[in-house]
Amino acid sequence: MDNILPVADAWPDGEIETGYAELDRKSARFRWTETCSRHWWKLYLEADNPVDAYAAWVLFLRSVDRRGRLWMHKDVQAVMNNEDFFDLKLSHAELNRYELKRAMKRVPFF
Repeated sequence: MDNILPVADAWPDGEIETGYAELDRKSARFRWTETCSRHWWKLYLEADNPVDAYAAWVLFLRSVDRRGRLWMHKDVQAVMNNEDFFDLKLSHAELNRYELKRAMKRVPFF
């Protein structure tokens, strides 16, 4: 799913009065977390310097969950180039696969 920030209704105003309204809010929050993690992943892949890449990587790890497996490889293919720094970023992600898997196992708690 290609959600775009900001995700409507992820942070509703006022009291949630029905079960359906609560379900809508939770759904919007799940869309928001996926959109944020995909945003940071794309910025990581597109970064042209180590500082920006690392900052995007850290924020990506804080927001990614299991759903990231569905689109990460596709995004790499879309951005892939022959630059050495791009290869270095892919190597970094591979070397930090344990941290990535651990981050993906987190269950959102909202």
